[in-house]
Amino acid sequence: MCDSDLESNSYCFNKDKIDSREIGANISPNIFIGESFENNLVLVEPFEFDNHDHANNFKFFNIRRTISAFAFQTLNAQKINGKFIEHSRLHLSKIYDRPKYFNMTISEPIFELLKYKTNENIINNSIVFGVFDLDFEKADCSIFGKKRPYTKEEYKEALEELKEDHQSTDRTLDFKSPEETILNARFICKIQYSAVKLEILLSSFNTKGMEYAGTVYIADLYKDKKLIKTIQKYNYDGPY
Repeated sequence: MCDSDLESNSYCFNKDKIDSREIGANISPNIFIGESFENNLVLVEPFEFDNHDHANNFKFFNIRRTISAFAFQTLNAQKINGKFIEHSRLHLSKIYDRPKYFNMTISEPIFELLKYKTNENIINNSIVFGVFDLDFEKADCSIFGKKRPYTKEEYKEALEELKEDHQSTDRTLDFKSPEETILNARFICKIQYSAVKLEILLSSFNTKGMEYAGTVYIADLYKDKKLIKTIQKYNYDGPY
């Protein structure tokens, strides 16, 4: 069931909460990411939302009227709490000066963002990251800038990706290099929920294709120190 006061094709306030006894890979639809702006405003979007490939069919029904999250600035993490204001389609790079996460200058927004007002004073352009329904009590940004280890499968996929990219000659951007794949992903921070031994490690790398460029964010979910799910989020901009 959804509250009738939120009219949107993609959003509603779902009253069903995550069962804390069954927390695992099932929390992925509740993960959100975004950025802080002036006057302690935070704008976020679903982590599983791809701003190109999956936008037309995406449905996100797990939002809440309040959020608990972390705001990241290099080696520092600040715990924040916010209240929902509205959802709206905004091209933030045309509103704010040099946004960090919402930095797409060419691609017009095709999805609504969720706006929250926080209780705390936040540094502008912090990366905001959290999970609806779960109050992660700790963040560790000492891993910032360190290289994310990749799996054998990710290595094979990256080589195939490079091969396919170099076969595409009708392009406006240079060929992709190994440094522009998941093989060069660097950690941003990790958040921890000790009650259920859950960690989410956030990392990113810059990449490009034939005519699109952008940043790929990666969320690695660990339960009892075992990797249970990896999600890649593509923030592409273009075409150039």
